[in-house]
Amino acid sequence: MKLIIASCILAAAGFASAQSRSSFLDVDVISDIVVNVSNGGLTQEVVVGANPTFTYDSQVYTIADLFGFWNLSDDDDLSVVNQATGVWTTTNNNAGGGGIAGWKTNPNTGLTPNTSYTFNFDSLNYASVEGTGFHVRIDGTFPGTNGNTGYITAVPEPGTMIALGAGIAALAARRRKKA
Repeated sequence: MKLIIASCILAAAGFASAQSRSSFLDVDVISDIVVNVSNGGLTQEVVVGANPTFTYDSQVYTIADLFGFWNLSDDDDLSVVNQATGVWTTTNNNAGGGGIAGWKTNPNTGLTPNTSYTFNFDSLNYASVEGTGFHVRIDGTFPGTNGNTGYITAVPEPGTMIALGAGIAALAARRRKKA
């Protein structure tokens, strides 16, 4: 009986620490972190500039280091194959609404200001990716917690969404014209 209880506690603890799409705080702006995507979405270079920050509820938070990077889908499962690389381990999850696909490491081994790292997927349905998320440590208290770490993703501005929609419509019209 004790073995069953211990197993349930360990399983619950493991589930509680798992990241999912709902783990990410939608922030207003992420500044000085760029993700350069190439190779059809399979190669993604994360570049952390000199002064990385994010803004949430009109408050600017300085990012000390970034130790998790994910592609996010709000409503689709992400079909993905990726491998551990250096100090970075894979973390993929399709639990709940949407999916995440990426890597994490321990604080103090991630990316600090003025550094970059290139991540490579073996396969990824990049058409289903709707955003990018990061696990960061800040100088201060992370919003809604008593600690200094948390998961963030930027919510696209309405103007960005309009431009994206116009681009998709133009591509669809072009395809219809060619057919």
